[in-house]
Amino acid sequence: MKYIITESRLDDIIFKYLDMTLRHLEKKKGYTTDIVFTYPNDEEGPIGLNNGELSVNYDIILEMMSLFSMDEFEAADKVGEYLKQKYNLDFIGTTPSIYNYY
Repeated sequence: MKYIITESRLDDIIFKYLDMTLRHLEKKKGYTTDIVFTYPNDEEGPIGLNNGELSVNYDIILEMMSLFSMDEFEAADKVGEYLKQKYNLDFIGTTPSIYNYY
């Protein structure tokens, strides 16, 4: 069975998913990046912001790609939109990455 979902409703669903998945992230000053988003009691995190570029680890990207049928750049952009709203971030763009940040 197929359903038609408006783009704004899909964004709501994606943001709710990200809120459940990334709700424990903490914004910290990074050692190798300007800002790093880590889970509690971790030094490394899956998302880093450096020189205006938000880098998102592929573990998050791949999960979003499989759940929402989007490509890697769309998934990274959605994570960026989510973090921009939640943490009032200002950045130039988003990039998928294989690294964790500290």
